[in-house]
Amino acid sequence: MESRLRGIRNKSQTAIEETGTGILYLALGFLEWFESPNSDKSRLAPLFTIPVMLERGKLNANAGVYRYQIKYTGEDIIPNLSLQVKLA
Repeated sequence: MESRLRGIRNKSQTAIEETGTGILYLALGFLEWFESPNSDKSRLAPLFTIPVMLERGKLNANAGVYRYQIKYTGEDIIPNLSLQVKLA
């Protein structure tokens, strides 16, 4: 898991450094829906996305891995505009 977290953090940091834009979001609250009444395949749509950053914390000496924390960046929380239009 640590290698995945490290990869996500590195990609997010690279995007911020190269473009000045954060690309890491936490999706909260999902609506399950179907394309049509006859559809068997359900779909999930997030209700909100929250801009976050992933920070590497202290090394856990016993486990030999770093602890990671998700922190809110303070930017606007974004509602799912596409879902709003679809439901209208």
